[in-house]
Amino acid sequence: MATRRRLILLGLLSLAVFNTGCTTSSGTTIVRNVRENGVYYALGAFVLAILGFLLVVGLMALERKYQVLASLGLRSLLLQIPVLGKQLGAGQQLHSAFQQGKSLKRQFNQDLQRNRSAGNKATQALGSVRGKAGGLLEDVAEAVTDGIEQSEAGTSDTTHVAPVAEQPGNANTTASTPQRRQPPINRLPVPAEFVTAPYLLKQQHEVNIVGRRLGRYQLEASHAQSDLGRSYHAFDLKLGRPVLLTILNPDWTQNPQQQTALLAQIRHCAQSDHPSLNAIYDFELADGYLFIVGEAVAGQPLLDYWQSWEQAGKPIGYAELLRLVGQIVAALAYGESMGLHHGRLTAEQLYWEADPAATGFADGRSHIHNFGYRLCEDEATRRACQQADILACGQLLYQLVTGQPAANEGSIVAPAELKPGMPVDVEEIILDALAPDPADRPASMAALAALLREVADTLGDRLMSGGELLEGEPVIRVRATGEADRLIRLNRDTFYIGQERRNDLLLPGHGVAPVHARLDRGPAGWEISDLGSKGGTRLSDARLLPNLPEPWLPSQTLFIGPYQLNLTTATPQELAAEIVVEAPIGVALLPQAARVLPGERVDFQLSLVNQGNQVDHVSLAVAGVPDHWVTVSETQLELMPGARGYLLVTVAPPRLSEATAGEYALALNLQSAAARGQCASVTGLLTVGEFDQLLLDLHPEHLINDGVSRLQVINQGNRPVTLELIGRDSEEALMFTVDEREDWRLPAGESTTIAVNIRAQQRPFFGSQQRIPFELLLDANEGRHFQNGQLLLTPRLPSWVLAAAGMSVAFICLVFGFIGNILLSNRPVVLAAEIQATATALQQLPVETATADPLGSAAFNSGLPQSCRQIRQQNGSANAPDGEYTLYVAGDVDRPVAVYCHDMARSAREYITLDTATSGGNFSTISYPDQQLRTTYLKVRLDLQTLRIDPTDRTFALVEGSLPSFEEEIINDFGSAIGCSEIAPSGVFGEANINLVGTPFVLAETAAFTFAGPEVDGAATLSEDRATATITVTGNCGWAVPHDQIPLAYVGAR
Repeated sequence: MATRRRLILLGLLSLAVFNTGCTTSSGTTIVRNVRENGVYYALGAFVLAILGFLLVVGLMALERKYQVLASLGLRSLLLQIPVLGKQLGAGQQLHSAFQQGKSLKRQFNQDLQRNRSAGNKATQALGSVRGKAGGLLEDVAEAVTDGIEQSEAGTSDTTHVAPVAEQPGNANTTASTPQRRQPPINRLPVPAEFVTAPYLLKQQHEVNIVGRRLGRYQLEASHAQSDLGRSYHAFDLKLGRPVLLTILNPDWTQNPQQQTALLAQIRHCAQSDHPSLNAIYDFELADGYLFIVGEAVAGQPLLDYWQSWEQAGKPIGYAELLRLVGQIVAALAYGESMGLHHGRLTAEQLYWEADPAATGFADGRSHIHNFGYRLCEDEATRRACQQADILACGQLLYQLVTGQPAANEGSIVAPAELKPGMPVDVEEIILDALAPDPADRPASMAALAALLREVADTLGDRLMSGGELLEGEPVIRVRATGEADRLIRLNRDTFYIGQERRNDLLLPGHGVAPVHARLDRGPAGWEISDLGSKGGTRLSDARLLPNLPEPWLPSQTLFIGPYQLNLTTATPQELAAEIVVEAPIGVALLPQAARVLPGERVDFQLSLVNQGNQVDHVSLAVAGVPDHWVTVSETQLELMPGARGYLLVTVAPPRLSEATAGEYALALNLQSAAARGQCASVTGLLTVGEFDQLLLDLHPEHLINDGVSRLQVINQGNRPVTLELIGRDSEEALMFTVDEREDWRLPAGESTTIAVNIRAQQRPFFGSQQRIPFELLLDANEGRHFQNGQLLLTPRLPSWVLAAAGMSVAFICLVFGFIGNILLSNRPVVLAAEIQATATALQQLPVETATADPLGSAAFNSGLPQSCRQIRQQNGSANAPDGEYTLYVAGDVDRPVAVYCHDMARSAREYITLDTATSGGNFSTISYPDQQLRTTYLKVRLDLQTLRIDPTDRTFALVEGSLPSFEEEIINDFGSAIGCSEIAPSGVFGEANINLVGTPFVLAETAAFTFAGPEVDGAATLSEDRATATITVTGNCGWAVPHDQIPLAYVGAR
């Protein structure tokens, strides 16, 4: 491009020289001099002109090719010629003015057309976006003024820019110059200890901060809420370990007395060393949050652990229960010895970490989580805290024994009434701990722990739940096709029925809601209520109304999904019956056949019954599908004689080509420890559905005049595809020739390369260069995929030839003029006067100031690159490959940005890399009722001078899906969406997403979107920090596009 501009300027110079140098002082032309002096004079002048032209062209070519000659400034020597230098300056002014006028005209036409199409909707959208941004700007301004420490950056005169990949250290670090010290990241100061001055923490009301990073801790999930604050599961990025992070409520830091007490309490708790107490690691202030870091949560909630044993029918002895609670009491007694009391203990704060090799209920270790220990200094406070902990332990023991939470003090139902037959000593411990008068309770936690140990040693193997049924005991008989009958004890007043594990009666089957029904013991008998389930509940032939209790008589059958339930009592025949079968384990599979799509999951319920006369441990092996597809709920299931159990087998084929579509025969083989081998098996059928996913890559994307582009196609779907490739361009100026092959079928998981010869139908002899965009359409299994490219069409005779011809004519006229002046010696004085007059006139011609280079020499001299072109100029073409670089907005050292420089050998364009792996954003869709075209943008082009994204650039875009054949011309630009519904505007939605998280930019206030089309309905929703935008649109058809190019605002690293 630079060479072509030089030649155009020389052509303009030729015209000027022709006008000034081809006329003698008396007005006689060179042609007349030729007539007077003969043919030899003309031939000699012509030869001199040709030699001069070749000299100029040769010098320009050598200067461009060899850097050594460029340093000699040969071209600048030509500019020393008076006439040549002046005319070159005039030509440059004329060319610059012409280009500016052309650019202004094109911009004016674009604005006029855009304003007509957008209309008032664009103005309304712009006003809405500005309104939403007002609050965000106020929050940002407030955050900036709240204690952020500014750091001074060093300066240097020399700068060397290297790609990010070549920088030492972390690969995720933004590239920087080795000689220049970058400004450090702003951080809030973290005090060594909590100060006693009043300190009001900000933004403590925010709850949904999962995913944020506080100091060196990454918040991963919310854990629990207490009066102290909200706790989160977090990860220590420095030490590489999980932790429990509790953000304190502002109420704890409002006055110096509370602050001093809190600091002393935390320091005292950090000195505790007990395996059941939550250890404290750190106490820190970061990003406006005051928080405590402690030991990570281990095990599962104690109530869930207890409920899982009851639902599995495993026996729980009273002695085991007292030993389990005794662990918790012993841990609190240890804290009591240090002067620490919990004071706010609830069952939700207790966790149990079972021993992997455990066989009993109390085999494991307890954990007390959530910091909350009180440092009670005076005797009155110490006694109140102690009694609060004893009362909490009594309430826990009451709930574990009876299955119901303890009521308020003074109105507690005796445990023996809810649990007939329980040991008297256990009931006395519970009632003593729950005594309304604190004086009647145990004197200390140590005394309560000793009492629990003493009673536990006297109970032996007496069971609290599970074990053998007794004759005449009320039960629920559960029947289902393919399963053995189950008998469920009616040992509580309320039973919840459903397919979730937290229910008292687990019914995992189709048609059963997560919490389906509730069974209550009333004064006249049992009552059943449907809890609004979708499948409904039938009592005999009548369907129950939601949330309306109905009496359930023993003569009536309750139908829930595939299950039949009856109220009955255990008969001697049922207790004495012994099932005689070949295998000791009975098994049934529900469902027996299922269908799943890759990337999704399907569950199989395996029902087991121990039909032997001894305890058995059963494991499961699944054959027929790859092992990494299968997840089993338990590696080994313990079954008591006659007990029932369930295994949940989850099959999740990955969304990869290895999950071939078709039918798979599942074989579920049970291994019995008692039988010492395989004891039973069952088969099922799994059907894996089909999905298509193609990855396309065209190389090269840009051709000159003609050439071969190769389209690589990777079949990432799970079935073979049949390919058909055609090429087209909007001007129908190109010809496409696809290589011939016999088999266009591409198996799953394989790739192929298709060569396409592209050339222009007619190449012009003269004129300017043309850029012709083209599109390759790949049809695969009735889906259509697109890949774009561009062909540069140049004329056969380039513009420099015309410029050279004009320069030759000008040079001939100049040489003839000088020779004629020498030969015509009879008119020296007059000729000299005319020459002087002409030179004076030329000097008086107005000269306009040339337009400044858009890159700005002043900005470039600052040493901080602002564009990829400057990096190429600074390092040289050979040392500036395509890759990641650091540029600076407006040359400001405090405004760095990491960009990807593309096509450095030619156009050197800037792109920013977008995040599409954790969030899943930066896509545009065109949606029809049965088809969708989805374009995912990995990088987008950014103009760092104007901070605007070009939504039409799809250099780094991945296209998936297809469109109907009549919509071949639709283009899926960045930030645009189209929704086409054939029935109603709300039927099909087109979606688009802009996600600038991970970049130093957010959407500017002027960013707006235009919605248009018949029956259009949609919205553009921007996040509070304007880092993301979600666009939805529907209609018949309705579309949403960015209003002009997408403007950004620089906010720095986040």
